[in-house]
Amino acid sequence: MPATPEPAPLMRHRCAFCSTPAAKRETVLLPLALPRLTDKGAVELVVLLQELVGAIAHHYRAQIDRYHRRQRELHRARQSPPATPDDPPF
Repeated sequence: MPATPEPAPLMRHRCAFCSTPAAKRETVLLPLALPRLTDKGAVELVVLLQELVGAIAHHYRAQIDRYHRRQRELHRARQSPPATPDDPPF
């Protein structure tokens, strides 16, 4: 009997603007037993998946952009304290 692979660790969302993982959102990556494919079959599968991801990203583009804009704004707000008019520049 083949050994059962260990489950992958829980992965949390992170992006360039997120300093902490997404709140209470976890994705569990399950090990997959992928079939052997010909070279052409592997390329066709990857092309199909890339087209699918592209279509999904296009469909949700406005929401994705809004999310990243908000994350940038939160990141900037945490990085720089508000300037006061009487505060010297140096």
